[in-house]
Amino acid sequence: MLEFSDALDNCGLTNMGFVGSRPDCATVLKTTWCGAVLLVPDKLLLAKEALRNWDEGCKKDCDEHISCLHMQLDALQHQIVLDSILSDMALIKVQFAEIERKEIYWAYRGRVNWLKHGYKNTSFFHRSHSQMR
Repeated sequence: MLEFSDALDNCGLTNMGFVGSRPDCATVLKTTWCGAVLLVPDKLLLAKEALRNWDEGCKKDCDEHISCLHMQLDALQHQIVLDSILSDMALIKVQFAEIERKEIYWAYRGRVNWLKHGYKNTSFFHRSHSQMR
C-alpha cells in the first residue's frame, strides 16, 4: 500500500480516505494491489477493474434486494388486512427508507468529495464539469 501512497504523492493527488461500507471492498483492493508483481500504473489499472467489478456486484445485490422487497410488498398488499400483515408491510417500508437514506448519503458524500478535492486536479475538474453540462 506504500506504493499506492507514493503514486498519489507523485501525481499530486490527495488520498480522500475512502473506506468501503462492505467488508470485502478492502479485501478486493488489498488482494489486487499486493497480489501482482507489476509496475504501479499497471497495478492501478488492475485495482480499477477489480473495484469496478466489485461495484457492479454491489449494485446488482442492491437491485435484487429492492426487487425482492417490491415482490414481498405486492404479495402482502393482496392479502387480507391483518395486524401481522400490516406489521410486515411496515418493516418492508422501513427497509426501503434505509436503502434510500444510504443512497442519499453516498450521493452527498461523493458530491462533497468532488467539490473538496476535484479542483486540485484541474484537468479532472474541467473534464468532469464539462461532462455534467
